[in-house]
Amino acid sequence: MKNMVISYSFGIIDFLHFGHIRLFEDARKFSNRHILGLISDAAIYSWHGTLVSSYEERLAVLQGVKYIDEIRLQNSFDPLPNLQLIHREFPEAKIVLYIGNDRNFVPCENYLKEIGGEVKVIDYYEKLSPQNILDCLTTKAARVKQYSSNLISTKANTLLALKPVLSKGKIEDIYVLTVNEYVNDFIAAFQNIKEKFQGDYIVVRSSSVAEDCFESSNAGHFESVLGINSSDMVEVKKAIGEVVRSYDQSTDFYKDEQILIQRQTMNVACSGVIFTRDVDSNLPYYLINYDDGGSTDSVTSGSGGNTIWILRKKAKNNPPNKWKKLLSVVAELESLLNKMILDIEFAVTSDDEVVIFQVRPLAANYKFQVKQNDEQFYRCYKKELLAYNNIKNYQTSVPMLLSDMAFWNPSEIIGVNPHNLDYSLYREIITKHAWNEGLLPLGYKRVPDDLMFRIGNKPYISIDYSFLALTPEALEENLRNKLCHYYEKQLLKDTTSHDKIEFEIVFSCLDFSTDRRLKDLLHEGFSFEEVNILRQTLYNQTNDILENYSRILSSDKNDLQELESIRLEVERNVDLKCDNVFVTLQSIYQLLSSLKKYGTPQFSRQARCAFISRSLCKSLVEENLFLGKDMDLFMSSIHTVASQFEVDFKAFSSGRLPIRDFNRKYGHLRCGTYDIQSPRYDRIDFYQDTRQQKTQSVKSAEYESISEVESSLKEQLCKLDFSVSSEDILYFIKASLEERESFKFEFTKSLSLVLELIEEVGARIDLTVLDLSYLEVADIYAAEYYPSIQELKEFWTTLISKRKEIYREKSMLILPELIVSNKDLEIIEQNEARPNFITTQKVEGETINLDNNNTQDIQNKIVVISKADPGYDWIFTKRIVGLITKYGGAASHMAIRCAEFSLPAAIGCGEKIFDYVSKSEKIELDCGNNKITRIF
Repeated sequence: MKNMVISYSFGIIDFLHFGHIRLFEDARKFSNRHILGLISDAAIYSWHGTLVSSYEERLAVLQGVKYIDEIRLQNSFDPLPNLQLIHREFPEAKIVLYIGNDRNFVPCENYLKEIGGEVKVIDYYEKLSPQNILDCLTTKAARVKQYSSNLISTKANTLLALKPVLSKGKIEDIYVLTVNEYVNDFIAAFQNIKEKFQGDYIVVRSSSVAEDCFESSNAGHFESVLGINSSDMVEVKKAIGEVVRSYDQSTDFYKDEQILIQRQTMNVACSGVIFTRDVDSNLPYYLINYDDGGSTDSVTSGSGGNTIWILRKKAKNNPPNKWKKLLSVVAELESLLNKMILDIEFAVTSDDEVVIFQVRPLAANYKFQVKQNDEQFYRCYKKELLAYNNIKNYQTSVPMLLSDMAFWNPSEIIGVNPHNLDYSLYREIITKHAWNEGLLPLGYKRVPDDLMFRIGNKPYISIDYSFLALTPEALEENLRNKLCHYYEKQLLKDTTSHDKIEFEIVFSCLDFSTDRRLKDLLHEGFSFEEVNILRQTLYNQTNDILENYSRILSSDKNDLQELESIRLEVERNVDLKCDNVFVTLQSIYQLLSSLKKYGTPQFSRQARCAFISRSLCKSLVEENLFLGKDMDLFMSSIHTVASQFEVDFKAFSSGRLPIRDFNRKYGHLRCGTYDIQSPRYDRIDFYQDTRQQKTQSVKSAEYESISEVESSLKEQLCKLDFSVSSEDILYFIKASLEERESFKFEFTKSLSLVLELIEEVGARIDLTVLDLSYLEVADIYAAEYYPSIQELKEFWTTLISKRKEIYREKSMLILPELIVSNKDLEIIEQNEARPNFITTQKVEGETINLDNNNTQDIQNKIVVISKADPGYDWIFTKRIVGLITKYGGAASHMAIRCAEFSLPAAIGCGEKIFDYVSKSEKIELDCGNNKITRIF
């Protein structure tokens, strides 16, 4: 119908009020037909998170309004799809969009102008705004604004609307065409492109209505083509065609889909994506994924980039210089979009100009619906900032450097967010005293303080104390302090070395790299005399350890036998089925005491000897005195408890070893050694396969070549001029690496029994293992002061309830891998770690992540796990082709295991590389060239 006018308005209309009626009346008065777009429940929840009336309830109310002729479902806050459908139904009609003046801009305004329509702005009725209604119905002060009246449309429409109003940043020149225009009249479109961009390079990008909605961004789903010559018709047509073919042709609006063309930004210094809240937690951080190279799509394509979180308060009050300009542009965008949570693609040019490529709602935050309580988060953050400031070096009274992966690497064993029991057990039997007590007989420095501390729920190792404890006791104090200052300086030069301090920073023994590394000290203020003293001290200490190792090992084994005797006595008492909770508690105390006396100091000592062995082997290869492949072969000749486990597990899996016998030997193991929630092996179904396995063992080294390799190795070991023979040094290397694993295997029997007995006590007083995980060792010791089971239950239940809330609150924090100062808790940079590659082999395979399922079919796969816990030894029996872990060091448990089995591995990849691998279906693991490459 010619001269027909259709008015269109839209909204949530949760509270129908006078302001709505006034708008509806105005829209109907000046049109032949008024259509209301009623926003769907899903779209409302995706942003507001709250809704009083359902769509059906709102529809029923509005159907009685005389000024509305038709009500249509609107599936987003953008009316464009509905306007397009109306235009197709009434191509001759003029469409007028009615909106309130609370909107900063209208993305679909350009579309309406193209079809001869218009936008009519009326005064927003602020008196009865949703916020004012809420304020009247609540006594709570300073409520966060919950309703946004802004529009987000297609990529192209949003940029077109923002371009004239964005003052602090830049949006490149834009040309938009539809699929229909491309198909029906490409020549005319090309002439417009050629005239607009004058031969400059352009970017041809998707701008689909399905791309940037609240529930899903579909980022990367559609094509973008860069570097197109705007005056080359063939190039332009090919690029547009690629984008068009990435669209879904089955949709009703396919022909109306847009293609966005912009001038390509040149001289890019930095590009990436900034989120105005954290993607995973919805916390008040700006999250920036960026690349400092010239590419503008490496981050969005997943091929590269760095990550940084900036606390929003920090960004507002004192932003880091590098991001100051970008953050000011983002703040303007947030203001224009009434604080909507945004996902913004950007570039910063070499002359510090910020270019915006895309602005869209942060679809990942749809799942949160109701916003976080930011003030609660900031209160928690301030507490942890204070906690860090109170973690001071006992010598200097200055806050210490902390690492989550240095030295005793808690991230590898108990994870980055352990429960209270995991953390307190690890502290009680390892990092409180035993770690240092075990080192003293080897000639290392005493440190009278804890090694591990906690920020939030995250465990950290003191780097200050690690440096101090790894220096020889025989050094004069001034020289030791000077060395520790040098170590700190070296770490700050390259923070990626924080999980490798024993090998790359500290002088903790004499190896084949020592003399070369000592020369660096001469350029750092050390005198020749000091360097010579240090070298002689390292020689004496290492030589003494080598000379006395047999005696040390014998003594430690005797202690381990005493630990076993105590454990067997406790197990016999448990077998008596004693129902007395307090007798069971006494058994727990006895086991913990025996572990600290006869188990963990001995393990600490053997672990340090194994580190020295790894240092000798590693330095031989680094100094080009020994081939990497020969060292791989030598390491594969070492037989730890894992070798026997492999044999027994295969016998068990094939039905040749009864489950009773297997559990008697290995039933105490857990995939989380300190985690009471992690089931023991004797409670896990490993899916026995009664068929005889005919495949060859993982351990397939060329043993006939070992004698030649060992002969060559002994020849090199002679060059260090130790007083012991090269045969004795070779024995030390093999024995220390094997015994370290044996000692760990043995002491975990007592530890696992401790957890089992705690679980047993919990069961008697109706507490689950999850409940028990919130207890701490001190709470278990304190149980003896409660004379009845009921009083003990009340005591523990009160603690558990409070700890659950504290744990949840502290889990909100985003924390760095390395803390050097307060600033690292406000600006959190995710370092790209340097993995510890094991073997020199190259392999490709499908990846499988075991973090959530411990018994998947992993044969011929590259296994991916976060924690390199000893409890994962079973994976080596499954003929896997590679291993990648998030945490772990060059001499960690898993590193030794992989070397033993000649298994290509990347141990301790860190967060960024691990996430990259976890999202890959198939990768190439090239250990010889230190590379991990995604295949798909």
